[in-house]
Amino acid sequence: MTTPKLNFTPDTWCQLNYMCKRASTEIGCFAITHPDDRLFVTDLWFPKQECTAATVEFDDESIAEEIDRLSDTHPMDECFRIWIHTHPGDSPNPSGTDEETFSKVLGHFDWAVMAILAKGGKSYARIKHDAPAGITDGKIEYNIPMGMYTDGYEEWDQILADKVSKRTFQATTKTTYPTGGLYGDWDRYYTTKGKLK
Repeated sequence: MTTPKLNFTPDTWCQLNYMCKRASTEIGCFAITHPDDRLFVTDLWFPKQECTAATVEFDDESIAEEIDRLSDTHPMDECFRIWIHTHPGDSPNPSGTDEETFSKVLGHFDWAVMAILAKGGKSYARIKHDAPAGITDGKIEYNIPMGMYTDGYEEWDQILADKVSKRTFQATTKTTYPTGGLYGDWDRYYTTKGKLK
């Protein structure tokens, strides 16, 4: 069985990383996902929140208003199953407070994801879902990888292949010789034999 992955569009991954690095506190949001892939994040929404370096406290009324607004275009499965927040340090590991929030906010769903991006660049994600019939534990939880979606961008890859080339430099024994001027003129060279070229 292939391990699922929490994928982000390049724009959404860039936004999350940018906001993580800009904020001096934790910040929290929820994912909007693709209708055909509930683990493919295409957008983020941010309720009002009060944050510290170690906590995110959402405004319940703001969450309700946002869900009501989003419900016109997205079912609950697409906009309120994946909770993402940042850590202002290097560690993405969930704290006790994170675990409590995950359980309180999303624990009643048949499946949910908690994802954390640390300012240092490391990430953590865990999915929790109802256990199959016959398993008594009720919920199954396991870690999943998290990152930018890298497949299916053949058009962008083709642009890179067609339009972008890497400049190569050949080793030379030439040394630059400034010929003066206000900013210097580095267009003339001397070879190691001392001949002007």
